[in-house]
Amino acid sequence: MKKFISGVITWKNYACMMFTGCVCLYGAITLAQGGDSLNIWVLLQLIILSALGTLIQGIAFYPGWVIKNAKYTTRLIIFIIPFLILLTAFALIFHWFPADRMINWVVFIGIFIAITVVLTLSFELAFRITGKRYDGLLGQYKKRKKE
Repeated sequence: MKKFISGVITWKNYACMMFTGCVCLYGAITLAQGGDSLNIWVLLQLIILSALGTLIQGIAFYPGWVIKNAKYTTRLIIFIIPFLILLTAFALIFHWFPADRMINWVVFIGIFIAITVVLTLSFELAFRITGKRYDGLLGQYKKRKKE
């Protein structure tokens, strides 16, 4: 039960982060289009999207939960494809933009790809920095152990 509660808290934290990112993006797009307020119904959609998106993220990335052994690239693909399908479904169901104009889809996919690339590179950089830090700590430990 403790493991379940811990998992729910972790999921909730990630869902909140995803929701915050969605609201920031939605706010930026609203401002760029000349709007001055955020629609409450879109915010509710983003809450649901964040909850479902975080579930997909957990399936793809949480170690040992659903996918036991997979490379990071495989996990990234397992996340990107269903999440893009989910986003596309929300865009169509809730009429986020006129779906009959190809330019809207190009912008939509472009924003998705740009955010995915930025986040992936950010995580990769963080993992490398953390890895170097731990390699340094391991080197210090081995050096002290020899003495």
